[in-house]
Amino acid sequence: MTDNARSKSVALKELQQVTGFGIFANPYFECDEAMAHELTAFAVEHLNAIGMYISPDGKSHLFMAVMSHNVS
Repeated sequence: MTDNARSKSVALKELQQVTGFGIFANPYFECDEAMAHELTAFAVEHLNAIGMYISPDGKSHLFMAVMSHNVS
């Protein structure tokens, strides 16, 4: 894991303090698709991401916050 990805992961754990939802501190949990949308929306807002991407694989979905990448 890169340092940037690690810092974003730590930032997501901050959402437990912001929202009061213990789920943000848990590495694994069960949720339905609607809850996954809500949690990803929290992450997008908190990380100042540019949006959300949902990648279906047939059995489940992967929800991702899309970050901008500035190349200097």
